[in-house]
Amino acid sequence: MLAGGTTPTGLFTFIGDGGVCDIAGVDFSNLDTGFNLFVPTAHPAKVVIRNCKLPSGWTGILGVPTAPSQRYVMYNCDAGDTNYKLWVSDYAGSVRDETTIVRTGGASDGTTALSWNMTSSADAEYPVVVLRAPEIVIWNETTGSAKTVTVEIVTDNVTLTDAEAWIEVQYLGTTGFPLALFASDSVADVLATPANQTTSTETWTTTGLTTPVKQKLAVTFTPQEKGFFGVTPCLAKASTTMYVCPKLTVA
Repeated sequence: MLAGGTTPTGLFTFIGDGGVCDIAGVDFSNLDTGFNLFVPTAHPAKVVIRNCKLPSGWTGILGVPTAPSQRYVMYNCDAGDTNYKLWVSDYAGSVRDETTIVRTGGASDGTTALSWNMTSSADAEYPVVVLRAPEIVIWNETTGSAKTVTVEIVTDNVTLTDAEAWIEVQYLGTTGFPLALFASDSVADVLATPANQTTSTETWTTTGLTTPVKQKLAVTFTPQEKGFFGVTPCLAKASTTMYVCPKLTVA
């Protein structure tokens, strides 16, 4: 974006039937610090923005979803030399990078410990309006033996059930084909009685939390092929903040 006499307050919008947008490698630094990437719209919108430069002190918005068909995701976009930035703006809530409330020995960029702040909207509710974090992907070399993958979480005085927070796993569970199977530690269905997710003893830096509640989300499954499996943390309790460590524990 070149410097000019006037900077737009909003850069993109969807019209008609909406659409899908993938933006990468754009230098937005000449724009005003308050510019909005996407103007609010009622149309379906699926947006991914990655590896872009932002104006110094940018205070604008990524997007404001007004319907479940809208999701805006921004990876690794910053005005400085920070390479772990994350912003998901979804009808079910938001996901942002966090560097204060972090797990000891957890996720890091090599220097800075980090976690994800998942904050659900007032509309979040199992099983339809679910806030999903970006998928966490890891390579697996084991076949024919059970594996357990665990994601550590912490809240402020909220004990989450398996109808409120869980992980979804996609893995190669079919011999001879890259055909995925799926596993989750969510409640079985809307008629089942929810149960509290397992208490965790992991150590977190919990600055700002009055009553930290540590839990873990875990799924056991048996891969039949080597390859990647993906883990998606989910939150479906309305108006709730859950901190997620995006470093998987696999046993």
